Amino acid sequence: MRLSFLILPALLLCFFAARSALAEEPPPEANPCAEPAVANPCAIAIDPATVDPATLVISSQPSGGQVSIDGRDMGSTPITSSLSPGKHVVFFEMKPYANALITVQAEAGGNIDLYHSFSYPSGELIIESRGVQADILIEGVKMGVGKFSIDAIEPGDYELEMRASGFVTEVRTITVEQAKTTQVRVRLKEVKEEKPKKPKKK
Repeated sequence: MRLSFLILPALLLCFFAARSALAEEPPPEANPCAEPAVANPCAIAIDPATVDPATLVISSQPSGGQVSIDGRDMGSTPITSSLSPGKHVVFFEMKPYANALITVQAEAGGNIDLYHSFSYPSGELIIESRGVQADILIEGVKMGVGKFSIDAIEPGDYELEMRASGFVTEVRTITVEQAKTTQVRVRLKEVKEEKPKKPKKK
């Protein structure tokens, strides 16, 4: 009995000493000969940012014209910019010349050289939404809400789209003529919800 009383403290002392040594032991060093982990060849990660952009080079005569692409100000010509693949609208402005809208189609990794020669004002375009503050889009780019006007624009055909929540979207082609004012007033039609038909009584 007395022997057990002496052995027990010794065992406890050995236990705590071993535990302390394990806690202070540094982590094992990495094996320099170990083979690196190999990525799963079946895992495919597609990053939209890796798609090759197109390069757009814009110049004008005279130079110094203000340019916006898809409604975003890009500065004055000459300009070099990157574009994502797809359709884009380039807007030129320089007083006292006529404004111009030009559509370009960009392809991945492609190059586009866009040259614009400014001319003097030749037409005016006024677009107005009646009854509702509709979004006004020209060639797919939002240009205003409710009313939009350009006091100098080159003659030609332009696609007009007007839309508002709860109303039927209207798309039409408008023609701007030389030395004339083109006015377009549109009243959108409300979307009518069909009432469920009542079952016929037998």
